[in-house]
Amino acid sequence: MAETVKNIQGYIGDVISKSRTLTNIPLYKDIKFMFSASALLTNKKKKKFKKKKNLVFRKNGAYPDQLC
Repeated sequence: MAETVKNIQGYIGDVISKSRTLTNIPLYKDIKFMFSASALLTNKKKKKFKKKKNLVFRKNGAYPDQLC
């Protein structure tokens, strides 16, 4: 999972470096974009993991609603 994030960050970096040569984009905008993209990726992973965890608890009947 961590490798895919690094690969995507590297790809974004390559795209940014190519686009900077074509158009003069300020550096801080590129860095901001990279961080926001990586943050979105990591947030999606965390949410998926939490959902899986909850499903396991429901199967075991850990919620009080199912015990009644």
